[in-house]
Amino acid sequence: MVKKNNRKIKVLVAAAEVAPFAKVGGLGDVTGSLPPALTENGCDARVIMPLYGSILPPAHDLVKTVSGLYICSGDKIRSVAVWAGNLPGTKVPVYFIDAPHYFRAKDVYVPGKNAERFLFFSLACLYALPHLKFRPDIIHCHDFHTALIPNILKALRLSYYKNAKTVYTIHNLNYQGQSGIETLAVG
Repeated sequence: MVKKNNRKIKVLVAAAEVAPFAKVGGLGDVTGSLPPALTENGCDARVIMPLYGSILPPAHDLVKTVSGLYICSGDKIRSVAVWAGNLPGTKVPVYFIDAPHYFRAKDVYVPGKNAERFLFFSLACLYALPHLKFRPDIIHCHDFHTALIPNILKALRLSYYKNAKTVYTIHNLNYQGQSGIETLAVG
């Protein structure tokens, strides 16, 4: 059993795709199977992902747990909500960032500003967790969608995460989410 100071290690898996909710390729398979494996090994594993238009809360028994969370996005302030449920067939909690401005589409990837969308998702992840009362020991970031989370943590020095460590996994180097420097203005 994995423990820290005589308690379970808390791991947050942050990803754009998590099977069976949203899957385009192998990323969704890994992020859908990793949290249950971590739980079986004694961790308190949880998942956070966007709430795409294809994910219907009633169909997945999702409950809105946070509403009216305001996040600065460039020169605008966006309101988001967070829904919660479980990975099907498990007790692994899954949190869904409900940001219709960025994730109303049914598809994970849309033409245009995917880098901007996922930068916003990364910010929303970090600002949502204190409201969910989950303080991870490790944030496991997957592919370009969450690649800036470690940098955001370092730049903003959010006290809530002062002891959190990050792990970054690249699943497919061909998809890097490249964009211009102006995208960083969203944060």
